[in-house]
Amino acid sequence: MGVVVVVVGRLLATMRPCSFIFAILRRGQALSQTSLARKRKTDKLAPAHHPGDRTVTEGRLAHLIYLLHLVGIPLAPALVVGAGLAFWNRDVGPDWVRGHYRYQIGSFLGTLVAGALVTLVLRLLPDSPAGLVVIGLWLVWFVARCVRGMRLVGRGEPPPNPTTPLV
Repeated sequence: MGVVVVVVGRLLATMRPCSFIFAILRRGQALSQTSLARKRKTDKLAPAHHPGDRTVTEGRLAHLIYLLHLVGIPLAPALVVGAGLAFWNRDVGPDWVRGHYRYQIGSFLGTLVAGALVTLVLRLLPDSPAGLVVIGLWLVWFVARCVRGMRLVGRGEPPPNPTTPLV
């Protein structure tokens, strides 16, 4: 985790942040267009996929978005870029990858809810450690969702229920 933060920090120090974000977006768009072209070619010819038949390249963008979510814990813009990529590509690719995009969008929305809850708790109870408790619970929930999603992408499996707020 620390290595990722150092690498991203060095990239941001050498590049303008906007060009870094646009480079990620262009890469995501190229991957989604490749997936769409592959889907158009194989829709008529390919048999139905089974979980073990997935190729690594189909889930590459979903894996990148999970990494952006994890990098987004200390660097919030990466989280927003990851959520934007997931939202942008939510209708592209095989069904199992689209399930991961929905799962990632749900993780981002859960983060927004947790942020609102922390703000509310800190406004109502400024001297209480309750805000730190909410942040800790969110952190455990968020990291568990990202790690679980990356493991499932690596195996070529969809999330069991992408719309659930649970891990």
